[in-house]
Amino acid sequence: MSMRALMAGYAVILAMFVIGCFAIDRSMPNLKGMRWLKSAFALAFAGIVLFSARSYTHLFFIVSLTNLSLVMTYVLLHQAICEVLERPNHQIRISMAVVVFNILACVDFTLVHPNFSYFSYAFSTTAAVQIALSAYVLFRHYPPLLRGPAMFAGGIMATLASIHVVRAIVTIFLGPPHTDLTHPYLFQSFFTLVHCMLGISAGLSFVWLSVCAQRLNLQTLALTDGLTGLLNRRAFEEALQRELTYSNRHGKALGLVLVDLDFFKIINDTYGHPIGDEVIRRVSAVLQCTTRGSDALARFGGEEFTMLLRDTDSMQAAMVAERIRHSIEMMDNLPVSLNITASVGVAVSTFGDTSETLLKHSDEALYRSKRAGRNMVSIHSDSTLERVYLPAPQSRHAFLSPHR
Repeated sequence: MSMRALMAGYAVILAMFVIGCFAIDRSMPNLKGMRWLKSAFALAFAGIVLFSARSYTHLFFIVSLTNLSLVMTYVLLHQAICEVLERPNHQIRISMAVVVFNILACVDFTLVHPNFSYFSYAFSTTAAVQIALSAYVLFRHYPPLLRGPAMFAGGIMATLASIHVVRAIVTIFLGPPHTDLTHPYLFQSFFTLVHCMLGISAGLSFVWLSVCAQRLNLQTLALTDGLTGLLNRRAFEEALQRELTYSNRHGKALGLVLVDLDFFKIINDTYGHPIGDEVIRRVSAVLQCTTRGSDALARFGGEEFTMLLRDTDSMQAAMVAERIRHSIEMMDNLPVSLNITASVGVAVSTFGDTSETLLKHSDEALYRSKRAGRNMVSIHSDSTLERVYLPAPQSRHAFLSPHR
């Protein structure tokens, strides 16, 4: 196959890929990184088309412009990767240095030293550096749930960088056999073919990475509470079912703590929902600081929070619940100097309990706390409700007072 036919095929493939990117972006407008990817491969397409037109204009100028467009393609692709991984582009200075070096090499090649060996070496070296940066980001900064697509894309980029390094080394020792870079000699044909395959593979792997990232974000939105960032009710019920199945299988107890803020409706009615939302956010932050990393914490709805305590007996669950109640009661710097308290219900699973049973027991314990005066912890037992009375030093309407 002649190099001209190979380059023409490369251009057609790039054109089809760019069209596909526009179609994907139109059907999935929130897909991260696609605008950078479209720009990158459109630039690559333009560069290959320019190179094909070398017979009709200044050869050295067209070769320079083509190689610069390909380097810029890698820079834009790197920016797309950073956007998908939600990482700041800390390598932007290196990328700019790569571009500047390549521009200087293009100027020198076009106007001063029209040496193909030197220019091939300069292009392959700068391209390898930029591609290696992308591989580094993919290998080191991927979210755990995106490991598969990130490692695959990183492998593609690392292989592409290695190909450029090999080309630079070969150019140093042998140089290009022909001044016409489209001459069909073996190494140039091999490099062009492999570059085409790996370049398109890099684009496809990026699309896979971006789609997986969006799916992960949608799953996160579906399973987390938008106000607090905690698990929502649906996610908590799924976690409860999994943990209860595990506990029943291994004969371990599972503690469930249900927390309800006292008289929260009065806060919303008196000060408005923005103040109520801020209180909810502050309470969720306190709960996260109070619980272990292995515990599942969720906003169950409104002013209710739930917590799963793995491998926990009644006494341990009661201690955790009391720590939570006390932490909420001692909160300061709340909006409009509010003071708030919470009622807490605790239930611990026994063998054969279902998730509905455990939730019912914790709910019964919670409402026992409310009926008994609020700002206290009640624990459900097999035979009855054991109450742990922890009376507040102030009245139940203390939170409406501007000072403690």
